[in-house]
Amino acid sequence: ERSQDAKKPTKFQIVYDQYKEKAIGKAEVNSSIVGQKIVGEMKDGKYQFASDGKLTSADVDFLERHYRKIDSVTVEDKLPKKPVKVKETWDVDRAVTLKAFEEFGDLPPADRDRVMEKGKLLKAYKKDDRQYGVLEFTIEIPFKSGQQYKGAVLQDGSKVTATLTIDCCIDGSILDEQLTIELKMLLNLKVPNATVINEYVELDESRQIEVTK
Repeated sequence: ERSQDAKKPTKFQIVYDQYKEKAIGKAEVNSSIVGQKIVGEMKDGKYQFASDGKLTSADVDFLERHYRKIDSVTVEDKLPKKPVKVKETWDVDRAVTLKAFEEFGDLPPADRDRVMEKGKLLKAYKKDDRQYGVLEFTIEIPFKSGQQYKGAVLQDGSKVTATLTIDCCIDGSILDEQLTIELKMLLNLKVPNATVINEYVELDESRQIEVTK
């Protein structure tokens, strides 16, 4: 189902096949939402979530943070302005990349002039008379050296890199996608009166999302 203003779905289903987070010196995090069929539905101006399993308060907080602006940056926003052939690449508008990054909130400030994202069409096909494609996006977001972050100062080399692979409807008619994310974040932080501390996080995520019929 979709609201009258088109982009924002009123009801959708998500299934996470994988969600793993690893950080230096910490145990690997495997989210309890993996394998659950989760339905998000717009009620009273925000999405509320229900599951065929059990959602903890931490799960609900995670889902609310990730899907509160599901419509603000879409695959359509990342598509090239002109047709491309399979295996062809293009530059994604930097403003689109920054908008998606900044909506995550509690992250270091990006070095905006050095942000890069490239798209690549891996495959194009038809499904139910709609145009689908398998797209790959590679992203690099350097953080701004010398900026304050959580009581420390960012040093050179701090950045996020990510690869997104999306199998989805690309003609804008419906929300139907399978998404895999591989993300790495390196923070070189100098704490007052201390040496540089390195923080490294890896995220592997795979999920399916579609508007429910």
